[in-house]
Formats: sequence, structure tokens, C-alpha cells
Amino acid sequence: MDKRKKAGTKDVRIWSAAASTGEEPYTIAMILNDYFGMEPGWDTQLLATDISMEVLQKASDGIYLTEQIESIPDRWKRQYFRKINDEQFQVSKELRKQIVFKRFNLMDDIMFKGRFQVVFLRNVMIYFEDQTKLNLLKKIYDHMEDGGYLFIGTTESIDKIKSGFKYIQPSIYRKI
Repeated sequence: MDKRKKAGTKDVRIWSAAASTGEEPYTIAMILNDYFGMEPGWDTQLLATDISMEVLQKASDGIYLTEQIESIPDRWKRQYFRKINDEQFQVSKELRKQIVFKRFNLMDDIMFKGRFQVVFLRNVMIYFEDQTKLNLLKKIYDHMEDGGYLFIGTTESIDKIKSGFKYIQPSIYRKI
């Protein structure tokens, strides 16, 4: 992001490709808010997809049990959550509006406009055979900007030669 700031490019496109019930995209949104803060003119777009409408509805509602948000810093709890009752909290309306939740099957063609600078594809590929993984990675590669980052699960790895991604460190790859 520092590189984009220096270049004067003021858009950031991030895709959480298997968003499930929303913990990942909400965390990303909180980090983006902290990072960009009062910076004028930044257009941060956060797409969160999943194949399941049921989990996407939960994500969109942004309601979590108290124990689910225990590890979140207190400052974020105060800023981004409101208490519903003794057992539940809801993500603030402002934060929920920063994320587009959409049903998407990763096996389908990617029809999203523009390219992403960052893609989170965590804990998904463990369910796929090698050829399916390569096909998915090719589609994602083609929809990322050069130099963009791909984050995968800690138990996952990709064939960097066949995929075109450069290994940065465990779970982090870069489009070259």
C-alpha cells in the first residue's frame, strides 16, 4: 500500500474469496480504516464472496457471539461493534457498508470488473485436487494486478512455477 501511496494511485481492490461468516473481511476493513484513516480520496473496495448464501447472510448481518470477538483489540470493539445483548455484538453499519458480500462459486469464471491488488484465498484449496487448484490459481492470477499479493492458508502451498506466483513467505505469494 505504501507503494500505491507514493505512486499517487488511490484505489485499493481486495477480494476475500472464501469469506464464510465474515470474520476475515471485517478484520481487513478494520485494518484498512486504521491504515488509511483520514487520508483523503482513497477508494478502498473490499469484495467478500462465498458459495454459501447462508454464511454470506450471517456475514452481512455481522452478528457475533461475545466469545467470537474476545481476541479483537478493545479499541476496535468500541469503534466497530455495538452490543446487542450479553451474548451478542454487531459490526457497525458503517463497517458493514464498506464490504460487498456476494455469492460466488470459485469454479465459475471470474466476471468481476477490474483487477485486485490483494486476494485472500485461505483454507480453500485443501479441498481441491491439484489440477483444480492450478485452474483456480490461473483464474485468480489473471484477475490480479502485477505485483499483487495472494494470501493462502498456513496448511496450503502452491506450485509457484506452474502458478506464476512468487513465494514471499509461508502463505504469501506475489504475482510476477
